[in-house]
Amino acid sequence: QISAQLKKLSEIHHIPIVVINQVTADFSAKEDSSFRPALGLSWESCVNQSYLLTRQGKTKSTFTGRCHTPSNFQRSILCRISSRFPTIEAGYSICDKGVSIL
Repeated sequence: QISAQLKKLSEIHHIPIVVINQVTADFSAKEDSSFRPALGLSWESCVNQSYLLTRQGKTKSTFTGRCHTPSNFQRSILCRISSRFPTIEAGYSICDKGVSIL
């Protein structure tokens, strides 16, 4: 019901609504690395666009042209506009000057 109201407000007032569905660890699961959305799976079907930010593993320092980042993580963003279109993925880094696409 809440998602339907937010969508209606967005359409009436022509404003975007951003809902963050953070992923949390599911310690009750039998698998070692099981994650679940904090708002539950039902919210996934209520969105028009989906952006997934990930941070994985350890990497070496990189220079992106904009900034040198000593990050130990490889970061990426996945964008899903519709189930009819392919998912778009891009790497990015965070540094003192802001965010830079790799």
